[in-house]
Amino acid sequence: MLSARHLLLHCLFLLFSLSALAATRVDELADPRAQQGSHVANPDGLLSGAAVSQIDGLLKQLEAETGTQVAVVAVQSVADGDVFGFAQGLFERWGIGRKGHDDGALILLALEQRTVRIHTGYGLEGVLPDAVCKRITSELMLPALRAGRYDEGMLAGVQAVLQQLRSGGSGMLPLQAGNFSEASGARTTSRASAQVLDAWSVLRWVFAGCLLFATLFWQMFRSTGKREETSERGGGFLGCMQRLPWHLHAAVFTGLPLLFLLLLDILRPPGLFWLALGGIYGFYLLAAVLRAIALRQELARMFQRRRYVALAELLETQRVFWGGMAFIFPVPMAVHFFTLDRLARHYRWAPRACLHCKQPGMRCLSEEEEDAFLGKTQQLEESLHSVDHDVWLCPACGKYSSIAYPQRNSKYSRCPDCKAMARLLLGDEVVEAATTSSSGRGTRFYQCKACNKRRRESYAIARIQESSSSSSSSSSSSSSSSSSWGGGSSGGGGSSSSW
Repeated sequence: MLSARHLLLHCLFLLFSLSALAATRVDELADPRAQQGSHVANPDGLLSGAAVSQIDGLLKQLEAETGTQVAVVAVQSVADGDVFGFAQGLFERWGIGRKGHDDGALILLALEQRTVRIHTGYGLEGVLPDAVCKRITSELMLPALRAGRYDEGMLAGVQAVLQQLRSGGSGMLPLQAGNFSEASGARTTSRASAQVLDAWSVLRWVFAGCLLFATLFWQMFRSTGKREETSERGGGFLGCMQRLPWHLHAAVFTGLPLLFLLLLDILRPPGLFWLALGGIYGFYLLAAVLRAIALRQELARMFQRRRYVALAELLETQRVFWGGMAFIFPVPMAVHFFTLDRLARHYRWAPRACLHCKQPGMRCLSEEEEDAFLGKTQQLEESLHSVDHDVWLCPACGKYSSIAYPQRNSKYSRCPDCKAMARLLLGDEVVEAATTSSSGRGTRFYQCKACNKRRRESYAIARIQESSSSSSSSSSSSSSSSSSWGGGSSGGGGSSSSW
């Protein structure tokens, strides 16, 4: 007969075994998009049918508008308790996001681990940086999840992620009052201070502006190049800033202005408002000047490494950012902004040495001369204005090199068959219209001007949202689409929060 001690051990072992069996493994979780055409996996029923339906509709609408794919997964437990490993494995297994764009995101709730995570693909790390993901999970999702309101918490996170994606990552999301009654009540407690001097309210708004600028600068430091290129950079300012973790960025671009404002609030010197405004303005102006110097250093480094196309793409992606800096800091950022075109022309046609004989003096051929060195496909791309090819000829050894610059505003895309940038969209046909109960399907027709091959590609049309939220279906399985994800990948970006 078993003793009480042995009986207790057997019970503990049984409980452990049952919890291990209940844990979800990556290879066991069915892909809802492949089975039901849904963006939400809810195998353990943690979310209600109405919440699943609403979240799925929002995510389908986002994909129809932008092509960005977001998956939501809510499970009781993950295998081995490794939330990050589960998110990374599931992301790669499903391939969330479009291949080549890597613009996918995964919002994961692991209830037994009391953790919620936003996991991003490579292409969304600039729009959804780790700090923004951390703020969404900790400030917008945790209050409701901690209270057991899983529908509310997951929906709040999805809406915040969608808002950030649609804004293009233009700044830190503001907290919206009314999302969580208990959190907003805690934040709106009165300080009972009706002082004549309203300096603190002014400083609070100045500090909010500091957070906006800090997030913008942090994002641009991270988005100037791919992660795998960062390790190749030297010890310059830009390379060092890109290698810093997010908390050191926050310490520099948020902590220092905060300490400055706290010091002013304690000392209360004359002209408090103008001191605060001037100090914050000067701090970020200095950061912008250092960033401009770092950009020029990076351009020179890329030119030396013969990364001409990446250099041109970097300058193109920096235009919006530096346009904003020129508006905020007219002197001297306006001068820097208007020299970007000159920098692009300078580096594109700057003299360079031959890659074969190492002799200087390579010559960029004219449009008429370069045709003799370009193939038929390359000449076709030039005539379609989809790719601009530069041919450089070495007069010493007679060797030449060709550099292809894709045109960003071209209506042609790359053909999956012949790889030429000559595929044209011929038409778009709605096969099955979307309704309030199911998504629709459409077909796009393409033809390549190079190989003349035609292709038909199907896509999903988001379900039409009802004006009222009275319907509460038990599941989101009414979708008739059975498409798969796009084949995106992730480098482990994002953030988790636990309660």
